[in-house]
Amino acid sequence: MLSICRINSVHSFATLSKEFSRGLGPQYIPRPKFVVEITPLAYIPGARIEKYLGNLNFFFIRETTSIRENGGLSGFVHNFVAEVLAIVRAHVAALGGNAMVSYFMTELALLHNPHKNQGQCLINVGGDVVLIVHPSSIPDDAQMGS
Repeated sequence: MLSICRINSVHSFATLSKEFSRGLGPQYIPRPKFVVEITPLAYIPGARIEKYLGNLNFFFIRETTSIRENGGLSGFVHNFVAEVLAIVRAHVAALGGNAMVSYFMTELALLHNPHKNQGQCLINVGGDVVLIVHPSSIPDDAQMGS
């Protein structure tokens, strides 16, 4: 838990930084990052598929009337694909998975009208949601028993 400390007139920044360096201030304990892996392969290299959780298939549509302001057509498509991947990762995590295998992007239709500063994009993505286990995260007792 990260706590926030106020600096008031009694404590100066130098005093607080000395307290933090001696371990007297709030402590931050780093947690391992939760990563959702996405791959077009049917497996994750170096990992074992523990459980199949389902299939996802999405169609996303994005329209804009500010192509020039968003970095042109390439910036618009780049931002859209990044948001699509973030949404897919969120759905995988919501289903209790930590990976998507057999990922596909079958359709990407792009319409551009530069005279009106407009653009539309349609993307179809999908894949299989799975729960994977890396060998380093399996306890030694469980590895010896198998």
